[in-house]
Amino acid sequence: MIVTGNIGAFYLHQQLPANDVYSVTMDPGVLTDSSGVAFAGFSDLNFWKFAAVPAIKSVGPSVTSLTVAFDGGDYCTVQGAVDAVPANNTQPVTITVNPGPYTGIVYVPSNKPFVTVHGADRNTSVIQYANNNNLNPSGVSARAMFGVDASDFTLENITLWNTTPHGGSQAEAFRGNNKRILLNRVSLKSFQDTLMLQGAGMVTDSYIEGDVDFMWGSGAVFLQNSELKAVTSSGYYTQIRNGQGGNGNIYVNCRLTGADSVTGSYLGRIDPTVYPYSQVVYINSAMGSQIIPAGWLLNNATTAPNAQFWEYKTTDLNGAALDVSQRASFSRQLAASEAAQWSDPSFVLSGWVPYTVNATVSTIAVGAAITADWSAAPNHSAKDWIGLYAAGDADANYLSKQYISTATTGHLTVTAPLKPGTYELRLYQNDGFTLAATGNRFTVQ
Repeated sequence: MIVTGNIGAFYLHQQLPANDVYSVTMDPGVLTDSSGVAFAGFSDLNFWKFAAVPAIKSVGPSVTSLTVAFDGGDYCTVQGAVDAVPANNTQPVTITVNPGPYTGIVYVPSNKPFVTVHGADRNTSVIQYANNNNLNPSGVSARAMFGVDASDFTLENITLWNTTPHGGSQAEAFRGNNKRILLNRVSLKSFQDTLMLQGAGMVTDSYIEGDVDFMWGSGAVFLQNSELKAVTSSGYYTQIRNGQGGNGNIYVNCRLTGADSVTGSYLGRIDPTVYPYSQVVYINSAMGSQIIPAGWLLNNATTAPNAQFWEYKTTDLNGAALDVSQRASFSRQLAASEAAQWSDPSFVLSGWVPYTVNATVSTIAVGAAITADWSAAPNHSAKDWIGLYAAGDADANYLSKQYISTATTGHLTVTAPLKPGTYELRLYQNDGFTLAATGNRFTVQ
């Protein structure tokens, strides 16, 4: 039970069988009012009754999308929609989360692949809960607010907020443990251990905040075009535990920021006596003054001959070249050829790159320039293209069209229309109308 203001909400740990009828009772003194007076409670079995109804909609051959909403949706919780996906799922399923917030833990088991959880609005479609290691001390799989053990999972256009207070122990906002996990246009908020990715995953055009080792895990992860924010002083952005021969965390075109007055932040730390092959790479990334000159930290060691703590063309937040002459001796700067190789997500993720397209603005003036970030599968068609559309318009009604390069990631510039309104970008394959990705909507005014 969680009390917020004058509302006490109950969150069940198990799904209730359909059609069962329940009574709720409450002992005296469970609740008190603002002056400390105890509520008398209730014992009449007819005072508060409810029935568990059958699923409104279940995923099947003719149903591949579900909506989560407080009113008018297929389900009122994200977990309810996940539960409606059949075991051993073989088809893409999209769960759209209307503006919330939704309080509760979400878990996608390994036998439910090909699921996309899509927020209707990144800032107001919010999933939140105060799960943490103190509440669920049986391991990382139990303490995360949003856990995924399925492959081919996508989370996009949404905010996850583990509301555990500062100092409340390890409390992941998102834990992913499989291959081909995509986090696209997401905001992740917690303190310790905000993001944990095992297996292989990609994070693009996102925001991640935390304090102690707030990005960690043993998976190969490619992160690009994202803001990473330290919210307390003397913390660590990463603690990556990849094994020998496995890739770690690669950051490309990211911004490392800090909350007001934050100082003494490390790019990463590791105990090389336990995890000798840790790899963390920052390429063409901008860093604020909260990063200490040494940059990196070793625990219980002074050398780490097998660790790969690398940088390439680091700048300050204004784009000027950063002085890295005082970086720790066990780190190094990459050559241009090395940086080019590690900037390719296909190289990092063993050949997998998802299709994405993102406008880097939410509001823009008429006729102004818009930067569009995109990614595409290896060896994709040279005729893959991005179109600018009025939101919801038919495929053939594009306002402008540009082909993307044959690389796996890139940027291009789109001119905003002269007519105010709501617009979106779409990425299509091979000069046709096979939709590969739809971007965030933005307002022209």
